[in-house]
Amino acid sequence: MKRFAMAATLGVACVATLVGCSSQTPGVPSAGSTAGQGGPSGDPFPTSAKSSSTPSSSKPPKGPLAGAAPCTLLGASDISALGLKDQKEGLAVGDSRSCDFHYSGFIASLKVAIYDEHGIGDVQDRTQLTQMPVGKHEAVRGYTGAGGCAFAIKITESSRVDVVASRDGNEQKSCELALPAAQAVEQKLPSS
Repeated sequence: MKRFAMAATLGVACVATLVGCSSQTPGVPSAGSTAGQGGPSGDPFPTSAKSSSTPSSSKPPKGPLAGAAPCTLLGASDISALGLKDQKEGLAVGDSRSCDFHYSGFIASLKVAIYDEHGIGDVQDRTQLTQMPVGKHEAVRGYTGAGGCAFAIKITESSRVDVVASRDGNEQKSCELALPAAQAVEQKLPSS
């Protein structure tokens, strides 16, 4: 009798598990985005309403970096010097193509994103935007809602590259990571 009760309980648990996991959510699967939260997985600088919101995947990218892969904006020596590891390329966030990295030795992340059709004039930030050149390029620095720090570097009036770092939800620590990464990326960008 005990075996029958145990088998019945196990059977009910299995059916409940299968039923609980059988629902489907429509949409396109993506790597855990925190869109709207402004973290490195979300879009820290959403584009303004006046800009087109057509995803870059629906039409070929154009502009000076149209053929560039975001991960190539940091070379092997940059990755080593910055203490990065685990790059993941091909992620799409909004109208951008991006590459994500993690740091060795502590928990933090870095995103490099190319916006082919949105310049720094299209950047919106909920906390603060500061004009701050990065190398020879115009740029704006802003803070994400989750304590991240982001630099949007101008390529043309209608294109940019974002470099976003997040460490411990602390804006200062995040900017200490974002600025040297932005400087390394900037050296590989065409003149604006």
